[in-house]
Amino acid sequence: MDQVVQGLPLWIRPAVPGKTSPPDQARALARGGEVTAHDPVMPRWHCSGCQRPWPCPIRRQELRAEYDQAPLSLALYLASRLVSATQDMASASPTALHRRFLGWLR
Repeated sequence: MDQVVQGLPLWIRPAVPGKTSPPDQARALARGGEVTAHDPVMPRWHCSGCQRPWPCPIRRQELRAEYDQAPLSLALYLASRLVSATQDMASASPTALHRRFLGWLR
């Protein structure tokens, strides 16, 4: 299935291990075609740009700037990513995942 975002075709497909997720691709196009090199790679949830655990420090800084006027939306976005990561990394500590995805928002 395809969708058009800002006049550009976007192929919607399920997340594939080792690839960035379609929602992150869509968000990149929606923010004006600005594509970050720091999107999550599933199922390990590492950064596509620097191989650190996602969200890496650079992506955190980008997200803070992107959601500057909408901190609640940022928290909701990251909570949705936390749910996905929890499913992918079932053996990981829930406390560590919460700290990683939401703990830095304070």
